[in-house]
Amino acid sequence: MSSSASNSAGGTSTSLPRRSKNSAGNRTYIGWKYGIDVLGNGKKVKCNYCSKINNGGIFKFKHHLAGTRYNSKPCVSVPEEINALMMKVVSDAKDALAKKRRLTNLEQMDADDESGQSFSSSKNIFKNKSTGEGV
Repeated sequence: MSSSASNSAGGTSTSLPRRSKNSAGNRTYIGWKYGIDVLGNGKKVKCNYCSKINNGGIFKFKHHLAGTRYNSKPCVSVPEEINALMMKVVSDAKDALAKKRRLTNLEQMDADDESGQSFSSSKNIFKNKSTGEGV
């Protein structure tokens, strides 16, 4: 078997762009199991349990199901196991974002250290705001 035949049979295609799991034709994100896209663009989601239409997409809809009251009224009809699942999804997403921010901040601090700017940019962190003196 030639190498070109093995690449086309078992290789991955690089010509197709990778689609988001939240794109219109690829609704594999867990939140879409419990809601319906009203407009077809992901901006309005109708709850399968209480029939409320939530503006703001799947992000706010997850909070609606989780009952966090984060920019959305909690669903009163959602089963406890779905509520707990969505609470875990929301919590995991929040933790992942916090970790990403910490890593970004560390990378920025490393870049500042390499350029020699770390002392001038970070020495104000430990100053007393009222007196301006170092701690």
